[in-house]
Amino acid sequence: MEERVKELLEKAKLTAGMAADGAVKAAGVVSQKGTQLVEKTKRSFQVFDLNNEVELLMREIGRMVYLTNTGVETDEAELEEKLTQIDEKYAAIAELKAQQEEQKTTCVCPVCGKRCEVYSRITGYYRPVQNWNVGKTQEYKERKEYVIETSVLKHEGPVFETHKPASEKAEAASMPMTLAATPILFATPTCPNCKAAALSLEKAGIPYEK
Repeated sequence: MEERVKELLEKAKLTAGMAADGAVKAAGVVSQKGTQLVEKTKRSFQVFDLNNEVELLMREIGRMVYLTNTGVETDEAELEEKLTQIDEKYAAIAELKAQQEEQKTTCVCPVCGKRCEVYSRITGYYRPVQNWNVGKTQEYKERKEYVIETSVLKHEGPVFETHKPASEKAEAASMPMTLAATPILFATPTCPNCKAAALSLEKAGIPYEK
């Protein structure tokens, strides 16, 4: 049974190694973002490999303890060596996980010096930067802030209004807001927001076309 477990673990290690090698080859043709993703994947495979090795050592130690309990003499030096190997592998796992944590984007408050959580826009919505994947995290680091004071675009107000004279702007601002003759509501039968909009128009007594 133990040999079968070792065989399965060896196959898993081989598969993980092949995947890691493939990722390393792919890193030669991708950008820095891809390289960081490869490094993260390699560390994950290394942690997986070390955990499997620890599991094997645990099984061997358990077998030795069982034999000792049945009266079979065991080598204490060998047992001590296996325990030392487990400690070393756990230390290596901790180091790999610490490296993974270092890759995450962290922010420190410039006032109190404590770690803080930063939200930023990502693909249309806001999320904590520390939860972004490797590619998006690198993109965030490369972003450049738009500073109005140093902008080369010199204009007052929205760009589409710069060509209007001041008198026309004042006249437009003084005109009352008017609705179209009959508002048109574009809706679908299954949209809950469309139904809510129609209900609001009806409550307000505004006639509309649907």
